[in-house]
Amino acid sequence: MKQLLYTLIISSALLTVACSKSALDYKPNDQLASVTFWKSENDVRLALNGCYGYLANSYNNAYDDGASDNAYCQYPWESNATRIASGDINATLDAGYNSRYQFIRRYNYFLDNVDKAQLDDALSTRFKLECRVLRAITYFDLIRTFGDVPLFKTGYADPLETAVSPTPQTEVLAFIISELKEAAATLPANYAGALLLKKAGLPAELHGPYLHGYNFTTECGPTLPLRHSW
Repeated sequence: MKQLLYTLIISSALLTVACSKSALDYKPNDQLASVTFWKSENDVRLALNGCYGYLANSYNNAYDDGASDNAYCQYPWESNATRIASGDINATLDAGYNSRYQFIRRYNYFLDNVDKAQLDDALSTRFKLECRVLRAITYFDLIRTFGDVPLFKTGYADPLETAVSPTPQTEVLAFIISELKEAAATLPANYAGALLLKKAGLPAELHGPYLHGYNFTTECGPTLPLRHSW
């Protein structure tokens, strides 16, 4: 009986040590951990590179006409345009809505965390503006396809926070133009290690939103009402 009691005591002690929180609290070796990330300039550059990944999908814009009566896309494995044009639309088809919001969540995560890294003010400002331009481009792609869409400017922890009514596209468009104009006024003309976005290219990025809304301001002429995106 005593031997059994000693065995139970020793087993309990071993289990207590083996299952302590510190013994199980390991950082993953196969992926980056948020608790150890956002420390250096290189960390921020890696995160910003991930944001630029959105532009790798920009070739899909060439298929937009194929989803309408303007063109015909005969190969359904190249894009969703063939299915959309044929009316084969259901909840499993992503016409660019879900995938774009995945990137918007990525942009907001970057903007919410970049200040944790040790960067000089000028570099931090530049990285944030580059990310904000990418976010503006993504929102423009959303409203020109879907019209009113939810406008998220910060990250979220609970997915239920995304269960909101769509924001009027006029408001989203105003946000897009504001972001692009601030970047055009603030980003340097040239800088070393530029990924893509520079001051010279931003006026061209503004043309799309202005034309989409027929919102010709003093830079573009008289102001006209916003048209529908369909």
